[in-house]
Amino acid sequence: MRLKRRMGPPNSASRDAIFDAVESVLRQDGYAGLSARRVAEEAGFNHQTVYYYFETMEDLVVSAFRRRSDRSLKRLEAALASDRPLHEIWNLYCDPTNGRLNIEFNALAMRNEALRAEIINYLEQSRSLQEAALAPLLAQQRLPTEVGPMVPAMLILFITNFLDREAALGVTKGHAQMEAFVQWCLRRFELTPHPAAALSEQA
Repeated sequence: MRLKRRMGPPNSASRDAIFDAVESVLRQDGYAGLSARRVAEEAGFNHQTVYYYFETMEDLVVSAFRRRSDRSLKRLEAALASDRPLHEIWNLYCDPTNGRLNIEFNALAMRNEALRAEIINYLEQSRSLQEAALAPLLAQQRLPTEVGPMVPAMLILFITNFLDREAALGVTKGHAQMEAFVQWCLRRFELTPHPAAALSEQA
């Protein structure tokens, strides 16, 4: 009978350092540059250390994404609990540190079935949270029934993803105008004044 080899503890600073290294390598080199040796080099370990904590690179990638998605869901819950949830969702998804990682994890998911399942689970959880939190906001706006609570949330997600993909290619023309338009829509939707108008009222 084959004995299961001893693995590193699930909660350790070294494990977190390896996760940080995975994200760093993906940002710098993309998914094609991801390897146990490259991750170990980035973390300051030897590559055997990576396999002490993870049986395979696929296990490592899935676990790294799971840590990332757990943190993202907590930030999303905080955003939805704010007075301006749509603004906070926009700010969350506009985080420039997220764009490249999202692209690389999605590319890896095309080759890693377990990672694909994790991404699907994360998206479904995040959308359920947003649907429940945004439904009362839409009800107050008295919008047509065709405009469900997922519509503004998914528009924000799609726009930020598209801007991220273009920025990763080095294309930014029109991005500032698009971001200004979204901010205008959010102010009207959540009934918040333009910053310049707010300052003039205070003067």
